[in-house]
Amino acid sequence: MHDARKESRKLDKQIEGLLDRIITTSNGSVILAYEKRIENLEREKLVLSEKTKNNAKSTHSFTEMFELSLEFIANPWKLWALGPLTLKRTVLRLAFAEQISYSRKTGLRTPQVPVPFEFFGLSDEKCKMVHPTRFERVTP
Repeated sequence: MHDARKESRKLDKQIEGLLDRIITTSNGSVILAYEKRIENLEREKLVLSEKTKNNAKSTHSFTEMFELSLEFIANPWKLWALGPLTLKRTVLRLAFAEQISYSRKTGLRTPQVPVPFEFFGLSDEKCKMVHPTRFERVTP
């Protein structure tokens, strides 16, 4: 990947150099030759970018990603509390289908439930948000 970036920068410098030569040249046949060379360099650059896209592989295996997903479904709080910032962002994206909305009058709105929680039946009508003031039972 690093080599591909280096090669892409090298091609950009060559193209830039040829463009500078085109500006200073007044001979039509030389200009056409430079333009053809620039076209070939642009094509090489496109091929290089396609190769890097096709060769990009995940840093983790399918098994590792599957186990992480199951661990999240089993206990998302553990990943949230102990994981690094990148894992916390992943937990937020998996736990909430969209950005959590907030109303000045009523406070936090109930978020849309994502597919994994719907699959396990955690989106039933019986599941409600906690009362906003406190957890204990109100006593007179």
